[in-house]
Amino acid sequence: MYGLMFSAVLVGMVSIQLIKRCGIRTLSGEPITIEPKPFGTMFGLGWALVGTWVYGLLRDRLPH
Repeated sequence: MYGLMFSAVLVGMVSIQLIKRCGIRTLSGEPITIEPKPFGTMFGLGWALVGTWVYGLLRDRLPH
C-alpha cells in the first residue's frame, strides 16, 4: 500500500512540475493554474490520524 501511495505522490509531483515548466495549456488554450491549498496537509494528517485510530479499534476483528 505504501508503494501505491508513494507512486501516486511521485506521479502527481512530476506532472505538476511538467505543467509549470512547459507552460502546458488546456484544450481551449487557457493556461493551467494550480492554486495553493493551505489546508491540504492538515486534511491528509487528519485522515492518517483517524485511520490509525480506527484501525487500532478494529484490528482484532480484521482478517490478517
